[in-house]
Amino acid sequence: MKKILIILVCILCNTVTSQEIGYTYQFISPIYDSEKTVQFKKGHKVYVTMVGKDSISFSYYKFTAGVNTEELNDKYYFIDKKMIEPSVEDGDGIFNNGNLDPSDIRTFTLSVGDFDKYLTRFYPRFKGVSAGIFTVPFKLRIDDFDFEQNVNIGMNLSFPFRMNRLKNNEHLLTPTLGIGLATISLNPNNSDLEASDDENENRTASAFSISGGIMYQFSSTINIGFQYGFDFLGNKDKDIRWKYDRKPWIGIGINIGVSVSDNEVSNPKNKS
Repeated sequence: MKKILIILVCILCNTVTSQEIGYTYQFISPIYDSEKTVQFKKGHKVYVTMVGKDSISFSYYKFTAGVNTEELNDKYYFIDKKMIEPSVEDGDGIFNNGNLDPSDIRTFTLSVGDFDKYLTRFYPRFKGVSAGIFTVPFKLRIDDFDFEQNVNIGMNLSFPFRMNRLKNNEHLLTPTLGIGLATISLNPNNSDLEASDDENENRTASAFSISGGIMYQFSSTINIGFQYGFDFLGNKDKDIRWKYDRKPWIGIGINIGVSVSDNEVSNPKNKS
């Protein structure tokens, strides 16, 4: 029992102190710095410069838009207004925005507890490219407004954009591109197959499917949205003259995906 408690404490500690250097955070409520001299305001964005055992150090992004930018930069960004002269970039330039030495930028410190309480992660608008498997359980054939149920499974690429930049994997609007194979049921109503009392004379065929669409992601694993695509019947079934061959369809797509590249880090050179 004692070992289990130790493991749980370690997991909790790792969860609480999960900040990483270079990540962007936003204040969710006002608080004074550790010296009680500067008040941080709700909505201010900062990036972590050092993670200690008991404290987190961070710096502001340079204010470039809005009102009172000079006053805000003097208060939160520059150590000394005389130090705003352009300087030679030191090679990595990770914290200097191309015109300041890192030591010229003001650094603040909060305890780990206060940091976790008053700040939250602020993510880039574009989340990154994802690849996954998608299914379209039924399609609406546009030509004659006919619903058709068939099995359409394929791979797609997704390009999710965060609607709420304080959420990582929720409320994403995602354009998609997909390719796959569709199983087509051929019968006298949709092809040149002759009517017969024997249903076994009906047959299935495979079609290559391409599609594009827009999806909305509610959680980290489930997307739902609309797909627009075309099915291309294989050459061996061309003689049947399937009436929906190369014709557009609309479907509801369900996607379960995995990340290929995840854009989570905003650094001082790219704060958008």
